[in-house]
Amino acid sequence: MPGLNGLELQEKLIAAQSPLCVVVVTGVADVPLAVRVMERGAHTLLEKPYDQEALVKAVQAALARSLERSEKKLTEKVVRERMATLNEEEVQVLHGMLAGDPNKSIANDLHMSMRTVDRRRQTVLEKMGAKSVPELALMLGAAGAVKPNELLPALPQADSM
Repeated sequence: MPGLNGLELQEKLIAAQSPLCVVVVTGVADVPLAVRVMERGAHTLLEKPYDQEALVKAVQAALARSLERSEKKLTEKVVRERMATLNEEEVQVLHGMLAGDPNKSIANDLHMSMRTVDRRRQTVLEKMGAKSVPELALMLGAAGAVKPNELLPALPQADSM
């Protein structure tokens, strides 16, 4: 490529936070080069001369992976935008919801009535576009907004004997 080699292009895509997944084709491949491009997210590296069918399969797989990345990025953006609409009290209720706490426990912890917790709980679900707490947890987990282990309620600790 005139003026830009494949590694430089890959670096530019990374800097632009592009969801595109690349297939690197090179005339001379060595282990350090392969490690470098793969660590930076390339789908694969093909050395010339390459099999045309292998190139087509690699490009198709890279396009599918790019689409997945793009969809995930869009999901993350939508979830972040929806989270930004929540006020502080709604975020506090959300944390209780994700912990699996019942409304009574959330109300006691936040020093508010159960009716207020119930209203805020419904508001959180509406603003986040979820029909249930499990759907909300999946949405947040898929978007990377919450780590999977944070979605599970803490297990009661057994008394040591």
